[in-house]
Formats: sequence, C-alpha cells, structure tokens
Amino acid sequence: MRSLTHTRAFLGLAAASLIVAACSKDSSGPDTRFPAGVAAFSGDAQVAAPSTPLPDPLTVKVFDDQGSPFAGIVVTWTVTAGGGTLDVTSSTTGEDGTASAHLTLGPNPGDNVVTASIPNLQTITFTATAEPPQAPPAH
Repeated sequence: MRSLTHTRAFLGLAAASLIVAACSKDSSGPDTRFPAGVAAFSGDAQVAAPSTPLPDPLTVKVFDDQGSPFAGIVVTWTVTAGGGTLDVTSSTTGEDGTASAHLTLGPNPGDNVVTASIPNLQTITFTATAEPPQAPPAH
C-alpha cells in the first residue's frame, strides 16, 4: 500500500512540475503581436542582361507595431511588367521577418516590375532593368 501511495505522490509531483515548466516558458500570455508593416529590404533597382537571373533576390521585411521582425507571414510575388519569371509565387517570412524571391529578367530590354503582396498590408514594388550587354569599344 505504501508503494502505491508513493507512486501516486511522485506522479502528482511530476505532473505539477510539467505544468509549472510549461507555464513558465512564456509568462506574458498569448502572443498579441500582429504584422504592422512591410518594407523593401533588398534587391530593388538591379540591372542585368535580358533573360538572365538577377544576382540578388528580391527581399521584403515584415515587422510588428514595435518594429520587431514578424515570422510566418505569407508574401505573394507577382511579375506585373517586363515578362520576367520568378522562382516562387509565394514565400513565408522567417524568424528575421524576411521573405525572398529570385527574378529572371524578361527577354526584352526595359523594366521588369514585381510586386510583393501581404494581405491587409501595403504592396511593395520592385523594379529591375534588362539592359543588353555593351559591346567592347573598338580599337
């Protein structure tokens, strides 16, 4: 009988310890943060030859109302001009709040325009220019 009592006491103590440990991880309660803004982070205004991939990805950063990075937000990428192609149609922000897409420029010289959209936030526009390689100067 005594070992059954000890076992129950041990199990009760173990359960209480688990509850305290689970509650102590975040004493602030539920996460009340929300995505408050988005900005172009990098990759805008690149120039490359037509039909070639840009050297740097197009990247946005999503942040909360305190300016901290916001993870887990889906960004939708769309080519709106220039005929370029993207490696993804959507990507999700990581712990640093950024999401990226790689653009291959369209076949014709001129601007390629890409938008990054997030529901309930503004749309960010990136522009990249397709320029034919310049011929080397004649000697």
